[in-house]
Amino acid sequence: MMQQEIELAVAEITKTPINPDAFYSRREAAKVLGLAEITLLRNEQKEKLKAARAGRRVLYRGSELIRWLENSYEKKTIIRRRQPRS
Repeated sequence: MMQQEIELAVAEITKTPINPDAFYSRREAAKVLGLAEITLLRNEQKEKLKAARAGRRVLYRGSELIRWLENSYEKKTIIRRRQPRS
């Protein structure tokens, strides 16, 4: 039951499905998750989210984004969605 709740919460937060094998830039990950880029950066700095570096580029593996969302849900961390600018 708990796993189903987590999967539903992740599906609700994300706008498009996250491919676990794909790599996402910070901008792409923020767009997929509906969050601000600074949210990803802050969680990376707090070592809650792992990122890989390719030169100056920051990349997140899809499976890592899913793990981070699941942990955030389990700990009841509030993830506020960014409101689109009109």
